[in-house]
Amino acid sequence: MELRERALAAGLTDEQLIFDPVLPNLRWPDAWPQTGAAFKTMRYLASGSLFGVPVSTMVGLSNLRSGLRGIYPVELEITVLALLAGAGLGLALVDVLNPVLREQLQLMVQVMGTS
Repeated sequence: MELRERALAAGLTDEQLIFDPVLPNLRWPDAWPQTGAAFKTMRYLASGSLFGVPVSTMVGLSNLRSGLRGIYPVELEITVLALLAGAGLGLALVDVLNPVLREQLQLMVQVMGTS
């Protein structure tokens, strides 16, 4: 909230800001609770309940399984992405070179009618 206030005080507008609730790497000891917190934060940001106006959001989805792709399947990223999209996610950094993930992204875009 403090960073937003500083940005607004410096002359930026809410439309120029993009908020990124950090998705943890699954190696973090508190990764699962932090992932849940990212979902809640996304809902607050996108709905406008945090700042009084909806704001743009993004997430670095690839953080989740970075270095752990042999342990956790790509379906985990797909599930997390779908949950975040339902919570109001606007933009995502994803591995578009993964054919399974890319196919699911294209399906989500068709279903949601967004790009």
